[in-house]
Amino acid sequence: VWQRDQATPEPPPSRPGACRLRGDKTARPSALRIGDRVTVELLIGGECPTAKPRADIVLAIDRSGSMNAGNQITDTRRAAVTFLNAIDVTRDRVAVVAFNNQAELRQPLTADRALAIAAVQGLTAVGGTNLAQALQASTAELFGANGRSDSQPVIVLLTDGRDREPDDALLAASSARERGTRVFTIGFGDVDPMVMVLAASSP
Repeated sequence: VWQRDQATPEPPPSRPGACRLRGDKTARPSALRIGDRVTVELLIGGECPTAKPRADIVLAIDRSGSMNAGNQITDTRRAAVTFLNAIDVTRDRVAVVAFNNQAELRQPLTADRALAIAAVQGLTAVGGTNLAQALQASTAELFGANGRSDSQPVIVLLTDGRDREPDDALLAASSARERGTRVFTIGFGDVDPMVMVLAASSP
């Protein structure tokens, strides 16, 4: 008569983020005579970590007149292109919103890296700063016809200026976050640091 092993087998080694395997075995029949055949069935199962969700990302880029100072518009375009080159466009998509006094969708959500880069490289600096409109336009793109319900919505806001209506900007950021959007703010120059902190998602 065969018996199930009483000891729990040692789990196979694993590394962080990898699938974890587990095994077991069964035998039939449960009783047999010498010379009889027994069938042993090995069972292998396991769990894998949840895959990282895809992302729909909007780059909201300040193109107000102050961005001409110190060649900031050139530096910002260069940084945005570096970011775009790092995105995995087989999973993630990106859109480009440009803003000054008004916000404009320069490139809808796309997996075409070249189109997004062209939109960034075409930006010129003039006018004032309206963060609220930038956030509203970004949110509208993420949750409009181009948005994917199974993707993580993300806004990356780059600005060098202060909004004359900071409460409107904070309200727009709050509305985006309430819909599940991750908001990242990158400020340089004469920004209101409190607005940048309060508008962004928690770490």
